[in-house]
Amino acid sequence: MIPSFIYLESFHVVQAQKRNLADFLTGNIMTTSSIFPTLLLFLFSFMVLMIFIHTKWSSFYSKTKRNFPPSPRKLPIIGNFHQLGLSPNHSLRALSRKHGPIMLLHFGSVPTLVASSAEVAREIMKTHDLSFCSRPNLSIPNILLYGSKDIVFSPYGDYWRQLKSIVAVHLLNNTQVKSFRQVREKEIGSIMGILGETSGSLVNMGSLFTSLTNNIICRVAVGRTYDGKLTDLLTRFIDMFTVLSVGTYIPWLSWIDRVSGLEGRAKKMAKEIDKFLESVIEEHDINKKSEMEANRNHECQNLVEIMLNVQRDNTTGFTLQRDTLKCVILDIFAGGTETTSTTLEWTMSELLKNPNTMRRLQQEVTKIGRGRPMIPEEDLDKMQYLKAVIKETLRLHPSFPLLIPRESTQDVKLMGYDISSGTQVIINAWAIGRDPAEWEDSEEFRPERFLNKFNDYKAHGTFEWIPFGAGRRGCPGIQFSVVVMELALANIVYKFDLALPDGVNCEDLDMTEKFGITLHRNSSLMVVATPRF
Repeated sequence: MIPSFIYLESFHVVQAQKRNLADFLTGNIMTTSSIFPTLLLFLFSFMVLMIFIHTKWSSFYSKTKRNFPPSPRKLPIIGNFHQLGLSPNHSLRALSRKHGPIMLLHFGSVPTLVASSAEVAREIMKTHDLSFCSRPNLSIPNILLYGSKDIVFSPYGDYWRQLKSIVAVHLLNNTQVKSFRQVREKEIGSIMGILGETSGSLVNMGSLFTSLTNNIICRVAVGRTYDGKLTDLLTRFIDMFTVLSVGTYIPWLSWIDRVSGLEGRAKKMAKEIDKFLESVIEEHDINKKSEMEANRNHECQNLVEIMLNVQRDNTTGFTLQRDTLKCVILDIFAGGTETTSTTLEWTMSELLKNPNTMRRLQQEVTKIGRGRPMIPEEDLDKMQYLKAVIKETLRLHPSFPLLIPRESTQDVKLMGYDISSGTQVIINAWAIGRDPAEWEDSEEFRPERFLNKFNDYKAHGTFEWIPFGAGRRGCPGIQFSVVVMELALANIVYKFDLALPDGVNCEDLDMTEKFGITLHRNSSLMVVATPRF
């Protein structure tokens, strides 16, 4: 906008020039002394106007000339969506090989930074973690999660910090995780009983692991198991996160989500989930329980009861609203079941595809087990090769191949590039885990590489292995998930020899991925289990 004083001054100059021209045409020729001040004023105003325009243009030009990361060519309206394909983790890795480990893509109108190397991941999740620890505003999570009030999708701020603190201190602390040992051992014992009764027939390990993790999570969270309807409900709930919401990325086309029925399906799912969660909370409302149940020992309480106690006592200064309670329960159900079961299935797949690795693991568990009916949790720390097998599986098959998207909250200088506030951030953990610059024979399954590397399952300073994320947004449920995976895997390979169906060689085992918010096998793993002793 031109400043008013320049506009008015220019107006007066023009009017004066009109009068001078009229005088000239009518023969009233002005003297030099009368014309000079007018010309001088005009020149001065013109110079001021030009300086103003130049200043504004220079400011605009400097902004447009910021040093952004390399970008693949995009199409009008949709941007780079057409380059994602059916397996975005693969497609983004291919693009990074051409454009570099840090790229700027555009999904519709949303600028998206893609990180495909350990170095860039470290800069995002450590050096500039505070600037990149928020979440983008996504339509589907907003509908399904009460305005994204859960731990996973809520934006960074006081609400998220206090909620995560409550979950970490009251639900997922070491003491609490250990208190559910009997639940884990009982459910794993039940699964081994089922395997023992198969009598050499085919077993769907994907379904078996889903049932195992679902039963453990249900008993830990609400104190009892549910029938298959809950598994179906959670599956449909998680599948909603894999559907593209056009309105999220191209706001002026948000009507497409309504016409396609996506918005309606999401709202219907939200109502179904809400009805289930309401019944869970009502069932465990401490005000409706008997005094004996209300005063049970803390170690016997399930997670919903603990949260209701926190809500009632309100000692944290943070009020747990009912919607927040539901979101935490949903995170526990969906996150705890999905990630653990998929990792167990991938681990068993890799063991069957690599018989030498299976034999070495069985040697370890046999030595530790010493003929006992079951390997207890306290013996897991002695099993270093078991841990290496799971870590190597997570390297090749991270549960969240692209982690959960982040969003920058301020302008950042990253690796020499300018990243604007509001930029969505995707970290390709799948590509980083297979980066030949970080891993020798990066596509091969070699657990031995982890025997002297990484003491736990958290990301380390080098950031070449980040299956659970890192920084403020790292997964808070690592410990709970890991102990289930280790205990289940150790006891199954301890008690059973597992083999592929007749006619299927280990080299022929299909390892095709099915991309989603979590990384599944394209087809369920079918095996034959034979008792070892």
